[in-house]
Amino acid sequence: MRQPRRGRIQGSDLQEHLDRGNAVALELELLTPDWVQRVPTDDRSDQDTAGDLLPHTGWTDRVVAGEVNERR
Repeated sequence: MRQPRRGRIQGSDLQEHLDRGNAVALELELLTPDWVQRVPTDDRSDQDTAGDLLPHTGWTDRVVAGEVNERR
């Protein structure tokens, strides 16, 4: 079992972080159902990513219907 890290992350830890991130990405790809929407995020602004996500939430349908901020 891995020991918890102590102190600050060092630059030499980069490969370990990259390897762990790649392993998690692969696990997500293999275990996530097909119905889950995938949106690319690499080299994109938060606004661009949110613009792709928003239509999948159903919230924009409420905005068009004038239902936003009804509950306060």
